[in-house]
Amino acid sequence: MTQPLVWPAAPRLVTCVVGAGPAGLMFCLLAGIHRQRMADPSGWPIVLVDKRQTYERSHRLRIDPQPYRITQQQIDDPRFDELISFLDDADFHPAANRLEEKLHELVSSLGIEKRRVTIGSGVAETDLAALRSLLIDEGVMSVRSPLTVVAADSVSSATRSLVQGNSVSVDRIHQTVARLRIEGEGLPNKLEPVRQLKLAKLLGSALDYRSNPNGYAEVDLFLSPEEHAAVVALGARPADPVALSPEILERLDARLFSSVVQHLESKLGAGPAKVFVQSTFRLEHRYQETVAFGFPDDQMHVFLVGDAAVSLPFFRGMACLAQCVDALAVVHSELTAGLPSAAALAEATGRYNDQVAAIRSAEVAIVEKRARAIRVARELVRVSSMAPFPMQTWLLSERRTDRTAGWFSARVGLTIALVTVAAIVAIASPAIGVLGLACLPLQALAGALYRSDLENQPNPWIALVCRLQVAALTVSGLVIAVVDPYDSGILIRLGAAVGWFVLGLVFVAGMYAAEARLSRGVAARSAKPGLEPLGGPNGGGD
Repeated sequence: MTQPLVWPAAPRLVTCVVGAGPAGLMFCLLAGIHRQRMADPSGWPIVLVDKRQTYERSHRLRIDPQPYRITQQQIDDPRFDELISFLDDADFHPAANRLEEKLHELVSSLGIEKRRVTIGSGVAETDLAALRSLLIDEGVMSVRSPLTVVAADSVSSATRSLVQGNSVSVDRIHQTVARLRIEGEGLPNKLEPVRQLKLAKLLGSALDYRSNPNGYAEVDLFLSPEEHAAVVALGARPADPVALSPEILERLDARLFSSVVQHLESKLGAGPAKVFVQSTFRLEHRYQETVAFGFPDDQMHVFLVGDAAVSLPFFRGMACLAQCVDALAVVHSELTAGLPSAAALAEATGRYNDQVAAIRSAEVAIVEKRARAIRVARELVRVSSMAPFPMQTWLLSERRTDRTAGWFSARVGLTIALVTVAAIVAIASPAIGVLGLACLPLQALAGALYRSDLENQPNPWIALVCRLQVAALTVSGLVIAVVDPYDSGILIRLGAAVGWFVLGLVFVAGMYAAEARLSRGVAARSAKPGLEPLGGPNGGGD
């Protein structure tokens, strides 16, 4: 273990890092390595403070290796090599607590230890002026020493709130997510694509399953805003997850969410499993336009890093963090090459702002691209979970426990009439010519009727009728294509072979039209005083 340094009476620069999460620890590691290469390392005191002794952060991170390997080549130090070996062993998917433990171990070897100080403007909290006085009183710095504060204290940074003033914050919500924790025997390390698709269709949305090295599994469920709000009300957090008992599931009144939970409890592992809500969150990107602030009169400059500067979803946060931390450590090492002047500090804040802006622009572009892909995936799964097509329904779906048996009704009778006439017209279209196009509006009407109840899942009897129709169209189309009973050309025969798919798309278009019409009606009713939206607070097709 490196012995603690003895600070000179007037160090060149003092740096206080606020926040001992991955961003703060990563900066301490890189800055500490740069400091070791100085002729006099004691001329750059680095102090690490945090408001808590420990954190309960056991969720699994997904890290893009590229920025870390680039930094490894540039820094060329055995301590950073050790970090990369740790990440390699975890396949760059470490548990958050294990990554923080490793970083803290490496940072401690550089003579930097964490101490408890709560930065903020509240009662029993230390503002930045008081922090400077504290460091002077403890002999870390003199009254003339320049101080840089590295704010790495999360997306809700108290340090940032002390300095940001009118600085613009940009944010956008992409998805709302509930993270479940599953405990049980024989949980798979990962789910094969078909099984994950079946689970997603139970939810009517997308989901993401992964094992956690701490001995359990995690499932992220991409929920509708209504279902997400119901789960948020449970108040779950990583340090205090909420067990999902039958009573709680009933109270949630989130039927599709409950279907997935019941499936995870009974069918995921080798035996019964326990399912907990571990946390709820929004996948959003949020960043500050300005990430470096100069206060020359107080001989202090503040630099935001990590989530305090740029918070990104879709596994880009750690990639952005690595690049920003590396840039900030280099800025500091260059400042300590001589006696930092006011002009040098001002140039450093401007340069760091520009570097983060470039990094952020590239990373946000990746986030936007992935967000679009998730939206498309969610919509495809949602439509697939409702559309009554034989292969995807009979072979790629789990049995739902939330659907009632359904009864014969006028809607069922009308659907039978529509899909029967549409199928007859479609099959006869090679003989009747352009009149065969009448099957398209009939099929669209069937789709609209099928989705004419926005509050509930489609009626199972209607779904059965539509599945049988598509199956009949598929078989008939193949017979026409092979046997050629109409003595038609190759184009007609090819059309017959794929006609079921075209009519399926028309059916889905009818579903969308019905949803759009019903959604406008819900919005109009909600705008009138005293009226509840259709389906109440949790009424939605998702």
